[in-house]
Amino acid sequence: MNLKLVVAICALAATPAFAQQPPPAGPKVTKADAQKVAQTISSDKAKLAAFCTLMGIDAQIQAALAKNDRKTADDLNTQGQAAVQKIPEYDALMRGTPPDPRADKAGADEFVAALDSLAKQCPAK
Repeated sequence: MNLKLVVAICALAATPAFAQQPPPAGPKVTKADAQKVAQTISSDKAKLAAFCTLMGIDAQIQAALAKNDRKTADDLNTQGQAAVQKIPEYDALMRGTPPDPRADKAGADEFVAALDSLAKQCPAK
C-alpha cells in the first residue's frame, strides 16, 4: 500500500467530520498506534473483512476520480463510510493526525508499513 492510498483513506474516513465540525486538535498518531490498530483488526475476521472491503472501495473511488466521475466517487464514498463505521479503531486512527510525509518521511513510512500489513491479508481481486 502506498502513501497515496493512505492519504485517500484518511480523506475518506474524515469526510463526515468535515461536514459536521472541525476535528479537535489532538496528539499525532504514531507507528505504535497504527501497529496496535493493525493487530486489532487482523485478529477480528469481521473487522478485517470490513477493512478489505474499504480497500476495494478506495480502489474504485480512485478509478472513478481518474475518469472524472464525481457522482460514482461520492456514492462509493458513502459505502466506504459505512465500512469504516464497522472498524471504530481504524476510524479513530484515521481521524488522528498521521505523520506528515513532507516533514517526517520515516514516521510516515512506518505508519504506512503498519497498515500495509493489513492490506496484504486481504484476498486478491
